[in-house]
Parts: sequence; C-alpha cells; structure tokens
Amino acid sequence: KLPDQNVAEAVKRLPGLSVANDQGEGRYVVIRGIDPSLVNVTLNGQTLPAPEPDGRVVKLDDLPSAMIQSVVVTKSLLASQDANAIGGEVNVRTKTAFDSKTPFFFDARGAIGLYGINKKSPYEVDGTIGGRFGAGETFGAVLSVNYSRRPIESENFQGSSDWTNTIGGVAVPAGGGYRDYNLYRTRLGIVGNFDWRPSDDVKLYIRSSYSKYQDHETRDQNLLAINFPAKGSGAYNALTLSTLPATATILVRHREEDDNTKSVTLGGDFNVGGGKLSMSGGWTRAEKVDPIRSEFTFTYTPPKTNPLFATYDPSTYPYTLVPSGANGGTFSDPTNFIQSKL
Repeated sequence: KLPDQNVAEAVKRLPGLSVANDQGEGRYVVIRGIDPSLVNVTLNGQTLPAPEPDGRVVKLDDLPSAMIQSVVVTKSLLASQDANAIGGEVNVRTKTAFDSKTPFFFDARGAIGLYGINKKSPYEVDGTIGGRFGAGETFGAVLSVNYSRRPIESENFQGSSDWTNTIGGVAVPAGGGYRDYNLYRTRLGIVGNFDWRPSDDVKLYIRSSYSKYQDHETRDQNLLAINFPAKGSGAYNALTLSTLPATATILVRHREEDDNTKSVTLGGDFNVGGGKLSMSGGWTRAEKVDPIRSEFTFTYTPPKTNPLFATYDPSTYPYTLVPSGANGGTFSDPTNFIQSKL
C-alpha cells in the first residue's frame, strides 16, 4: 500500500537501511552501510541473478513495488540462510491466494502526477486478481500486473576538482559543467502464483514472475574549461576573475537500457512426523541489453581576434562560471559549434 516506485524505495523505510539513488529513485539497497554487492537478494526464497555484467549487485528498481506481498530484510545472516552474502539478505515475497482472508479478491489502482521541470505526467496502473477454489478451497491462484511510465528531467552542475590556480588571492576552479537530463523509465511486472493444499500436511506451490525495466536517456552537457597560462608568466599575472581564457564544449549522450528478469520456483512444505520438510527448486534469468550508447562532442572554436573568456563568481554555491565578453551567448547559439568527435 506504500506509494513507492520500486522495491528499493519500499525497503529504505526500514531502520538501518538506505539506498543508492539514480535520478531520484532508489536502486541498490545498502544494509548498515555495507556495499550493495555484498547483499543477497532473493525472490520467494530463490537467489535473484544480477543483470549488471560487471558484478553481482541486484538492481531493486527493476521490481515494481506493487508486485510484492512482503519484504523481509535480515541484517545478519542466519544459519538457515545461504552463506553467499556478507551484508545480509533481502527476501521479496509475492502475494498468494492464501494470504487473503476472503476466498476471492480483486484490487486495482491508478496514479498520475505532474513534474514541475518538464511539465510532463508520470503514471502507474496495477491490478491483482485471485482466489481459492475447488473442494475445500484447496487450490489457489493469483495474477498481478503492474505498469508505470515516468518522464523525468533533471538538472545539475558538476564542479571541478582542480583548484590549484589562484588569482588575486582567490582559488579558481579549472572548469565546470551544466547538465540537463531528459529520460523516461518504464516498468512492467507480472506475477503468477499457484498453490495446492490437499491437506494440512502437504502444501505445493508454483511461483512465477516477470519484470521488465527500460531506461532511455539523453543528456546534454555544456562544459566550460579554463585555459590557464603558465604560472608566473605575464599572461598569468594579468588574469582577472572576468577575463579567464576558456574553451567551450557541448557533450550530447544518448543511452538506452533494457533489462528483464524471469523467475519460476516449484516447491512444497510437508509435515513429516514431528518435523517439517521444505523443498524448492527454481530457474531465474536476468538480461541487460544496451542497444544504443553513443556520445557526440561539439567544440566551439572562436576566431583568434575574438577569443572566448569566462567569468568566475565565487559568491554563489558552489560557484558560477559562465562565458563572458563578446562571446557571452556562446552556448545559446548552436551554430557556434562544430562536431569534433563521434
């Protein structure tokens, strides 16, 4: 019932947990500050694979929150859990027909919003139908579907880590970049769960799920770099905070990412004598595809008689660095730039 976009957003409400964010959304769960790659993530008791090719960290933003019944987080592994994680375990469980008090249930929900930056509307719809049937309600089935689409725009400023140059007693950064991100993210989650409980001593089940995540992003970056003369030279000593020789570059990146995770688990719980026997086996597969990942570089080359300068203002936070002089409108006119790199 929580208004969270994904599983990561839901579990961050628990004490001792946080998440690593991307574009304002939770992505990786962090248990007590431990690296997310050291956390084990399971779905209905079976370990989920990681779609990222460079590691074992599982992206929890691939899973819509509407497809889950509960999330159990273990901060220190128990003896009954797989010893393949140092940082703990996140166990996601999907809804079954026997979780409901009524023999038949149907839930539907829709939500829509409005972003202030791009004036676009994100939306989400989901529905769950299920019930118990047969003699004595021994059979149960649940089907749950969730779909969401978020058109996101965000802006940020990336400062410089090089502050080795000083002008008039004021430390000056080597440059700065203004970024504008435009992207849309879609999530699709489908859960199909089936149970058969012929008696109190035998419980058989099938758990199946499919989740699809798409992230299509275009990023524009206006980069302004300062070309400092050699320290101690006459040109260096003549610099002022409003006459810094600069180079202007526009970087345009387009990236598309398509992930999907499939999972099927077959298992059962049996009361045997004075004990209990639980058996399960599963098949999971995670795929990550980047059909497009390109970046274009456009460079501004002013005439020698009219070089480009930048003005540095340290009074703002973190600071302001903009083109100045006759070329003050450099970035606002795309005809000033030529493609220099593909």
